[in-house]
Amino acid sequence: MRRLLAIVTVAATLLSPSLVLSSDHMVGTKTVQERLTQAQKQRETDSLALRSVLATPEAAAAATAVGTRIDRLQKGVSTLSDQELHNLAVRAEALRSNPVAGHYGDYGYHDFFTILLIVALVVVILAAAD
Repeated sequence: MRRLLAIVTVAATLLSPSLVLSSDHMVGTKTVQERLTQAQKQRETDSLALRSVLATPEAAAAATAVGTRIDRLQKGVSTLSDQELHNLAVRAEALRSNPVAGHYGDYGYHDFFTILLIVALVVVILAAAD
């Protein structure tokens, strides 16, 4: 009797609708690939925005003012997490588009906010290195 009960229990478990339809709750490979591609594009965009700010003479001067070399910061960009990179890229873009952040022309950046960006980048890279 116990053997029959065990067989019925196993059969009921294997034929349960929740197991048969469990694939409905999984993310498909197409969705995963789309999200990975989107994340890669976002990272490239953020990296380009940050590197463009770091390529300015003002950024080099700001890095020197806080006691670091700009090439070290540029190399450190690739070590940032996606969230850290995006946060700094948003700040870098604000230097270009926000008049309060110091936009005085197509290539002019307000020194204070450039130094702030460099300091934030140094802190994030040092935290990531530990």
